[in-house]
Amino acid sequence: MSEPIGRFTAVGAIGRGLDEAPVLRQGLGLTWLLAALGAGGRVVVPILVQQAVDRGIIGREDGVDLGFVAWCALFGVVAQLIAATCQRAAIVRLGTRSEQALNDLRTRLVGHIHRISLADHNEERRGALVARVTSDIETLAEFFRWGGLALLINSTLMLIVAGVMLAYNWVLALITIGLAVPLFALLQMVQRVLRTAYDRARARNSDMLAAVGELVSGSETIRAYGAGEMFRERTKAAVGERRRAQVRANVIGAFLFTTGELFSVLTIATIVAVGVWIGPAGGLSAGALIGFIFLAYRFLEPIGEFTEVLDQTQNAVAGLRRVLGVLDIPAGPPPPARPVALPPGR
Repeated sequence: MSEPIGRFTAVGAIGRGLDEAPVLRQGLGLTWLLAALGAGGRVVVPILVQQAVDRGIIGREDGVDLGFVAWCALFGVVAQLIAATCQRAAIVRLGTRSEQALNDLRTRLVGHIHRISLADHNEERRGALVARVTSDIETLAEFFRWGGLALLINSTLMLIVAGVMLAYNWVLALITIGLAVPLFALLQMVQRVLRTAYDRARARNSDMLAAVGELVSGSETIRAYGAGEMFRERTKAAVGERRRAQVRANVIGAFLFTTGELFSVLTIATIVAVGVWIGPAGGLSAGALIGFIFLAYRFLEPIGEFTEVLDQTQNAVAGLRRVLGVLDIPAGPPPPARPVALPPGR
């Protein structure tokens, strides 16, 4: 009855999870619009920096135009306040719907476990079904508290920043996007390994809970038959397997995080070198280059977080896959293949 690894793909598991918790789909368009407005506020600052440098500081014979610079700063403050309000509204909407969806999913899962046949309960190790309701659902909750929010906001921010960078200088924009493509390709390659590692970690966690549950609930029988040493070694082995599986998954996730940082440093260095080479002769002013560097940081910042989000997403998908495996168990005993009518009463 344990969910086999690879039965659901990551996209398939997420789509099935949305079908099982339809409340997540309600108002998703408005939530995305609020997230887009919040992300747009973070793009305003680089544009204002470029305008302040080019029109208020550089190239003026009468010195710095403090009035223009002050207006740019004031406009930036107002834009940030509006963006923060919109982003908070998006976070509240997504957080409220995710908690409601998890509550509905947990309630449905508990009810379904009580409806499945005793034969299915006896086939599963003690504590495995408890792990579906507790640790696997909690993994999904942790994802929605941070990973889901970051995925929604950062993906929107990257789309907006990419459009603004293309409007600034298409050469630097293509360099930035082009250097980010290998990172996504590398993440795609490692994704399968990371997904398998977290699937195994969730399975080992279930085995550990089952071993501890059998040890506690059957303590009198174990003591009566003198099997304490055997069960102690079995539980110790289950704990060790769980630790090794979790450490392996975390090592892969740490590798992804450092890779993202390496690509970010390489991209910024390339932008500065190419931007200085283009210079004012190529139509790239000092303010535009400074503003583009800020935009590049805005574009690369979500990529650094995206590696952590991918790490947490794979862990959440592994838990969701195992929850869906329990929901797919037929409720009650299966119907007989050849039903036999009861004899008439006397």
